[in-house]
Amino acid sequence: MKILYGVQATGNGHISRARAVNRYLKERGADATWLFSGRPRQQLFEMESFGDFVHKEGLTFTVRNGEVRYLKTALDSRPVRFLGDVLTLDIDAYDLIVTDFEPVVAWAGRRAKRPVIGIGHQYAFNYDIPIDGDNFLARLIMKKFAPADVSLGLHWHHFNQPILPPIVDLDDCSPDYNDNKVVVYLPFENQAAVIELLRKFPEKEFFVYAPGLVRSSINNIQQRSLSVAG
Repeated sequence: MKILYGVQATGNGHISRARAVNRYLKERGADATWLFSGRPRQQLFEMESFGDFVHKEGLTFTVRNGEVRYLKTALDSRPVRFLGDVLTLDIDAYDLIVTDFEPVVAWAGRRAKRPVIGIGHQYAFNYDIPIDGDNFLARLIMKKFAPADVSLGLHWHHFNQPILPPIVDLDDCSPDYNDNKVVVYLPFENQAAVIELLRKFPEKEFFVYAPGLVRSSINNIQQRSLSVAG
């Protein structure tokens, strides 16, 4: 089976999920072509497992201090380039089209009237579940950003809805548990503000991962650059 699998690469959660899915697809002999969009290609790292993947500019969100800026997102987008990618993406050779909230693949499937399967956290919000900061614009973006004919939503709780648990990229292992060690991944927040907050809890050792950080130590806080192995 030949699969075209689109992944939203603005953050690393979607890519991490894709690593796990990719491993299982390979074990089952599926032939997957991976397409990533939403981040410049040179900013992607440790992508060897995806082979000769496809990269598109796609669409992304402009975030400031952890909050999506809708107007700036619209101004920064390049709709003509996006439309060109959707119209020129060749999907005829694939038996199955999957999107992890990736818009180029999703809209290319809709253009060709091919069924698209959506897998990801955002598709859980198609159901009646709690949402913080809900508004009309947020719901519209959820539905139209990367539309799918069949949605497999992932969430930390099912809320009595047909929702699956998260897909996590972890090897089978029994890690040593350390009650004082805390991993922090808040990549879209102001890192100076994150560090200042964590300094108030000296009894814990925090390992903070975010884009732009370099390996350093500030009292009880260990700063780390993004990495898979790390």
